[in-house]
Amino acid sequence: MTYADFIWQAPGFLLQTLPIALLCFVPFEKKELLLPRRTLHYLITAGVLIFSIGFVLMHFLISVVSRRTHQFLRSTSNLYMCVFVLLFVIFFFYVIRAAAAKKILVLTLLIHYEAILFTAVSVLNGIIQDPLKQKFPIIYGPQDIFLYMTGIIITCPVVYVFLKHVVKAGFPYMTNPILHRGCIYLLSALLLYSFCIFSLTNYEFYYGVTGYPLLLFLLAFILTDAILYYMFFSEVHLSAENRELQDQLRTFDEKYRQISASVAESRRARHDIRHHLNVIGALHREGKDEELDRYLEQYEAFCQELEKMPLSGYSSLDSILRYYIQQAREEKITVHTDLQPLPNTMRFDAIDLTVLLGNLMENAIESCRKLPVSEDRFLHIWIRLENVSLLMQVENACSAEGPDSPDFSDGREFISTKHTVLRGQGLKSIRCIAGKYGGSAEFKKTEGIFTARIVLNLP
Repeated sequence: MTYADFIWQAPGFLLQTLPIALLCFVPFEKKELLLPRRTLHYLITAGVLIFSIGFVLMHFLISVVSRRTHQFLRSTSNLYMCVFVLLFVIFFFYVIRAAAAKKILVLTLLIHYEAILFTAVSVLNGIIQDPLKQKFPIIYGPQDIFLYMTGIIITCPVVYVFLKHVVKAGFPYMTNPILHRGCIYLLSALLLYSFCIFSLTNYEFYYGVTGYPLLLFLLAFILTDAILYYMFFSEVHLSAENRELQDQLRTFDEKYRQISASVAESRRARHDIRHHLNVIGALHREGKDEELDRYLEQYEAFCQELEKMPLSGYSSLDSILRYYIQQAREEKITVHTDLQPLPNTMRFDAIDLTVLLGNLMENAIESCRKLPVSEDRFLHIWIRLENVSLLMQVENACSAEGPDSPDFSDGREFISTKHTVLRGQGLKSIRCIAGKYGGSAEFKKTEGIFTARIVLNLP
């Protein structure tokens, strides 16, 4: 073996391991990583580089100490690769803070991908040049490196997109039973694939089957695996659709509850007006003009106070805000508003606004209600129209207990304690309505202040 043969082992080892190692972290969220993603990439790259240098040194020592043939070198290389994979799996399980089934699913998927890539390179290499006629018993040669590089350039972007937009997007909808079934499906497919490829390569060695039939067998297995993956992730997609349908049903229930509350409020208002009229009539009949004047002044001041509530000019929005602002003030909650005048021509669904604002305001009032009256119980409402988007921000006082969320998130960690069955359904309804209008809903809690930011694009 020449020095060039030794040097080829380093890029060969890197190409077979580094892309797979980096792809392992694609399907996981930032909050599921123990270290920043960039730091992990640097650590993995450095580790793989060290192992690739060790792989070169191993080749050199075997060629100097032992004069045995290709089989010994290949067995030693396989053992070396197993040690690397074992250490990487331990590292992977340590730095990922997610369910074990998720990690097993991703590892199985990528090991399967590497097995297919390795087999394809081996078969193509055998078609181009018979490995038994190679002059030097090396693991990676220029031809192997070229085939690996070509395969990675063609397939890695596809695998990356699949991991990010299919696997990562499907994780929130994978319940434990689905995750466990997925692990069984993919592990079974990997074991079956490995067994069949091992059998076929031995058949080729003993009975002279050429590389082309083996290549056809490989393509057939890849197609079968693709069908299996399609079936499993179709099941995940169906589960996601069912979850969305359930959320929509709960949203409809929430709409019905809000409409029912509005009807009840209208009845209460009519009931209160009847009482006011009875008092006014009684005072008039009794000739108590001074008391009647004072009562009318008080009632007028009360009505003016309601009318002074910050109005945006958008009736569907103002009627909801007026109702909840009055509720907040009755609870001794300080309300501050900063509303930009809005055109009354906006075509938002009134029911959607009722559900969205109703959930925001009810959550804010409920959070303030849990605080002692002696504390600063406040509610800030900010609404603006920027270009084609309606921007809302609601801030309220909340308990400083529990973990803060300094970065805006989708609100999944903010779980309601008002219900035992529909936990956190209010925030889900808000996100659902924001998504309906192509917008977003973000929530955070920090230093005893809960903030909700909503963006709705104009219909």
